[in-house]
Amino acid sequence: MSPLQPPLRRSRPFACGWRFALVAASVVTSRLLLPEPLPAQRAPVWVAGGAAALSIGDIQDGKTGAVWRFSTDPMLQLRGSLERTGADGSSIGVVVGHGTADLSLVPFAGRSDLSAEVRPTSCRTGCSATVDVWHLLGQLRTATRATGFHTFFEAQGGVAGFRALRTRATKEAIGPTSMRVDLTGTIGAGFGYALSRDMHLALVQDYGIGWHDRTGIPEGTGRSWRIRTTRASLRFAF
Repeated sequence: MSPLQPPLRRSRPFACGWRFALVAASVVTSRLLLPEPLPAQRAPVWVAGGAAALSIGDIQDGKTGAVWRFSTDPMLQLRGSLERTGADGSSIGVVVGHGTADLSLVPFAGRSDLSAEVRPTSCRTGCSATVDVWHLLGQLRTATRATGFHTFFEAQGGVAGFRALRTRATKEAIGPTSMRVDLTGTIGAGFGYALSRDMHLALVQDYGIGWHDRTGIPEGTGRSWRIRTTRASLRFAF
């Protein structure tokens, strides 16, 4: 080699390898410290349909002058709901239910007959009857899982309507024909199973209370009544 020529620089492959390792480590560290934002969860609308076995306690009714004693066998009520899900999986919605209950009309304690407004006369001392029971309720449900089994809690509040009170044998109207509307509320717990992301089965047991019209009720007689419901539904998301 000529003394005037510059010395040749030898390649250093390990230096390039260290630079690459440092860059890769910095990228991994930044990913760990600054994770990617989670994708936005969708908020589906749920439509549900199902049936309920509903038991109602005695109701003191002043307009008929009778104690409404509902059958010990639960009544069948069909129900439907429309719910909107929030980002956390909980939902809020509205519930509509309808069914026909068997009951007996019995005079208040200390009385031998019902109100003078009660017709037909065959029911003046009491009789077996039926009544249509309606529900219109707001519903709040805690978060549910998208897959597998899950548990949840529900709270409902709104009104219960009693209409078309009539004798069981002859179907004749008894007393006032207008709908009687009571405030009511329930709270319950249930479990569900996700058949798919957009289709769930649910079973709920809840307990509640209602408040009947005070008009005509004897002094010292309570106006509240109890309700117990076991219901099953199939829910679809859209």
